[in-house]
Amino acid sequence: MNTRLQLRILHLTSVCSVVYLFHRAILYIIFAKSKSEGLDLSPFVPISGRNGYMDITKLKSRPIYLMPIDVISLSLCVILQSEGCDVRAFFDNNSATHGKSFRGVNISSPTAAEKSKTIRSEGGVVIVSGYKSGRAISTQLQELGITNILPYDDILSLSDFELFLQVFKTVKSKELYDIAPVLSDLNITAELRIKQALLPQYVKDMKEDAQILSHLNLVITERCSLRCESCSTLIQYFDKPEEVSFEDAKRGMQLLLNSIDYVRNISILGGEPFLHSRLADIADFVCQSDRVGTVTINTNATILPDKPLCLRLSTYKNLMVVISDYGKLSKHKNEIIKLLKFYGIPYELLRDMVWYGQAKLIDAHSRNDDEVQETFRTCNMNCAALYGLMFSKCQSALSLERLRAIPPEYSEYESVINLSNDTCKQSVIKHLNSEKAMGACFVCSGKSRTNTERIPPAIQASKPLLYRKY
Repeated sequence: MNTRLQLRILHLTSVCSVVYLFHRAILYIIFAKSKSEGLDLSPFVPISGRNGYMDITKLKSRPIYLMPIDVISLSLCVILQSEGCDVRAFFDNNSATHGKSFRGVNISSPTAAEKSKTIRSEGGVVIVSGYKSGRAISTQLQELGITNILPYDDILSLSDFELFLQVFKTVKSKELYDIAPVLSDLNITAELRIKQALLPQYVKDMKEDAQILSHLNLVITERCSLRCESCSTLIQYFDKPEEVSFEDAKRGMQLLLNSIDYVRNISILGGEPFLHSRLADIADFVCQSDRVGTVTINTNATILPDKPLCLRLSTYKNLMVVISDYGKLSKHKNEIIKLLKFYGIPYELLRDMVWYGQAKLIDAHSRNDDEVQETFRTCNMNCAALYGLMFSKCQSALSLERLRAIPPEYSEYESVINLSNDTCKQSVIKHLNSEKAMGACFVCSGKSRTNTERIPPAIQASKPLLYRKY
């Protein structure tokens, strides 16, 4: 290597080091300010949102409530308290968090919001932070008579990422565990969880009819190593499970993204996704799309991924693995965690899980049209799903269509869209925004937001469950 080239490399290295140190210095100043003078809220300039403009500093004179418990709401609590705002309470649907507190702020059931006169009489506002369940939570609060609701993404964008990440790093694992054990690993994946929630500014600058899909279940296989009686994907009913080819998975995503402006998060699941031989190729395609925020792979820890797969997954900076801990059934849990740590792949371990009121198959003629419409209206349906070229705004509806469990007489009630080159953006948008019950709703009990029935997770069925096929 000649001397001139060596000097040029040394010069570039020095420049990069200065830029890096400057970047860290800026973060240090922001972080130090948060300890002494309150956080610099300059990132929180009024940002155009679907409900107009909001400056977070204008909330100082109003009692503030946060719902649900997640990375964004916890970080917001720290920021708002630092600015002298009056954070009164958290609301959360998980009863395991009720009666707990975070930084002196109590956590209670949303029904407490209904009883709180402060929200109405003193101009209190509930900031809803659930990127995936925000719409369902807002509807729930409205049904409780709470109308002062502020969606978090009306005031935040991805430009706030560094600030939120630094704030959340001040939250200790013990604080999270004391709220609920299931939250204790949030600090491992905080970076990706924040990216899931915050929209890039170019998306927020789009016209108001921009279609932002909060969450998409990308179902790549019906094959599973378990057969849980209450599986939300209805895998327990498939007697001849199939899987999506890589070509169909890729084509389906391409067609969907022609109709959707942005997807905050994609969950690659099944069945058990580690059973799919082309998982790395599917992950590679979705992770590299600039129309996708983050990607998660959901596993039950019964299948051990090989090292070449882990090496491929480690190259994606917007991917993490979510491990459902089903005790002895999740026999490779510790080995998978060891592999993920070795390859530097972010992960979350879902411990001490509780399943609530899962949807069940019922007789199609057991309810009248009005009752079915009410079930649809109150259903906690917030997971759009894609299986190959089949798309639905409801995971259960997609599975029921695959199972041929929907009577032909309800075909006029659209449950699934078959994507093709002729599929227009308007038809996808119409399907997503329709307030009319789907054909699948007639054979599904729905998953009510108010159903607190606890179901032991991962109870195994010895054979596929029976149902009526049409």
